[in-house]
Amino acid sequence: MHNLLFNQGILGIENVGGDLDSVTGKRCTFAFFPWNWDRGDGCIIRLVAMMDKGQQYRIEAGEDF
Repeated sequence: MHNLLFNQGILGIENVGGDLDSVTGKRCTFAFFPWNWDRGDGCIIRLVAMMDKGQQYRIEAGEDF
C-alpha cells in the first residue's frame, strides 16, 4: 500500500497521537515537519493542526501540473 500511495505523490502519516479530539470534526489545515533524513523512506515528524476558528475558510481546487 505504501508504494501505491507514494508513487502517486500521496504521503502517509501513521500512528498520530496527541490532542486529536480537539480537531475532530473541525476545519483545520495540517502541516508536518520531518527530520532531514538523507535517503530515508520514513521518519518522525512534528504534526501541527492550524485551526480556522471561524470555520469559514475554503481551500480552492488547485491546478493539475
